Amino acid sequence: MTSPTDPFRVVVVGAGFAGTATAVQLLRAWRGGPLELTLLERSGRFGPGVAFSTPDAQHLLNVNAAGMSALPDAPRDFLDWLHARDTYAHAGTFAPRVAYGAYLQELLAQTAANAAGEVVFTRSRDEAVRIVDGGATVLTRSGAALPADAVVLAVGVNRPRTPPGAGPELLDHPGYVADPWDHDRIAALADRDRVLIVGSGLTMIDVAMSLCPGDGGPELIALSRRGVLPRAHHAEPPAHVRPFRPPTGPLTADRLAAHVENAALAEVAAGGDWRSVVDGVRPYTQQLWQSLPLGEQARFLARHARRWEIHRHRMAPGVAERLRTLRDEGRLSLRAGSLQRLDPAADGGIDALYKTADGVEALHVDAVVNCTGPDPSPGADGDPLLSNLIADRLGRAGPLGLGLDTDADGQLCDCDGHPSGNLFTLGALRRGQLWETTAVPEIRLQAADLANLLAARGAALCAERAAAA
Repeated sequence: MTSPTDPFRVVVVGAGFAGTATAVQLLRAWRGGPLELTLLERSGRFGPGVAFSTPDAQHLLNVNAAGMSALPDAPRDFLDWLHARDTYAHAGTFAPRVAYGAYLQELLAQTAANAAGEVVFTRSRDEAVRIVDGGATVLTRSGAALPADAVVLAVGVNRPRTPPGAGPELLDHPGYVADPWDHDRIAALADRDRVLIVGSGLTMIDVAMSLCPGDGGPELIALSRRGVLPRAHHAEPPAHVRPFRPPTGPLTADRLAAHVENAALAEVAAGGDWRSVVDGVRPYTQQLWQSLPLGEQARFLARHARRWEIHRHRMAPGVAERLRTLRDEGRLSLRAGSLQRLDPAADGGIDALYKTADGVEALHVDAVVNCTGPDPSPGADGDPLLSNLIADRLGRAGPLGLGLDTDADGQLCDCDGHPSGNLFTLGALRRGQLWETTAVPEIRLQAADLANLLAARGAALCAERAAAA
């Protein structure tokens, strides 16, 4: 039974960027009545999350400072914060990710300090493991049972999937690093002679930067199916963004990919920058994704997604220059191939077999780092909350196994496709509906929209309780 003084209770699970932005926006959007907001984070770090908790100052943001405000209505917020601490910082600065983590921590603390008097905001170092009572109670690893009128799942991305051909005997090998964000394990590889990195995306680049900070470090071999790196930003952004015009006729994966590529080639032929075309498509990616039939979405993932991603998710210019140096010195090489096996070797190293266009090749290394990218299936990495959510039929996987199934507001759909009523998510778990939903510019808008929705619901519920009394 509730009383007119019962607060509107919101539990946000996860305090990386998505969870922190949601908490900040809800505290800013709340207009009256009692609110009890609990932010759960198992690591105890409220703000940075995995993406921005790296201790390595070489790890830079992949977007310049002008584009990294956590607040959609204050586009200069991060830039002003950064400039106050570094007078040389400007709109085009690619700041260290550790600095952005500190920004999020301070933004959360400042917003909480300015919250309304009827707001109780709690940061809890704990892990949500199950949601019961139809979504009205969150159970935690410590044994707490948190009542909730709304639950927001902001758990971010899964850990990488196990590489193909890696048997159980490899997983306990001291030279195998399953989690590329385990900074202590990565640092322990610095004295090895030869390290294989499975994957050639942005996470591989982070690992390479950490293992080869100066003149030393191991020889690095990055293996991926295509053997290509993400492209780089220019030090100066494109002079303009090319307006996007969708292709005519029925939309298919192949037609869409060809249309964008032809526009980029035409821009380059006219003396422009292909980046202006890619950046022009960005505001429309979610609309385009939702316009593709499910079969065409599957085709896009299989044939075109990686090519889009290496042009869309670009590395900072300084990082690109460092990688160029490592490759020129022979300290980093790229290989294109499909990994077949990883086996412990008699000398304590690891033997790898991978298939290329010319046959199967063997490679002996001292260590292997798994940078294959996050597994898109909810609960695939053993997360108890998501695994139990699906087992309890409160949620289901999204289309094509990407994230969770949601409605347009980020409200979870249960096993029968019905909106839950009080369970929400944002960020990576909405990939099934939105696909491109893992970067700050997209997530900050989702956080603001969700916070406004929750604030309106909370105000209405508080008013109903008062009227009933």
